[in-house]
Amino acid sequence: MRKYYSLIDKIYHLDNLRQAYRHVRSNNGAPGVDGETVKEFGDKLEERLQRMHRELAEGTYQPSPVR
Repeated sequence: MRKYYSLIDKIYHLDNLRQAYRHVRSNNGAPGVDGETVKEFGDKLEERLQRMHRELAEGTYQPSPVR
């Protein structure tokens, strides 16, 4: 069992990021404000998740605006 010390530790764990992507994909998620589809995001999934993981861990992640 993993031991977490804060909520952000749970959020940026790679397994949780992968699970979140699978959940969005299974719900036929709509493109974001940047127009990128779930399929397009998935084309470079591991690269994107690694970058997101690193940015979240370092505190440098800047989310896009929401619609």
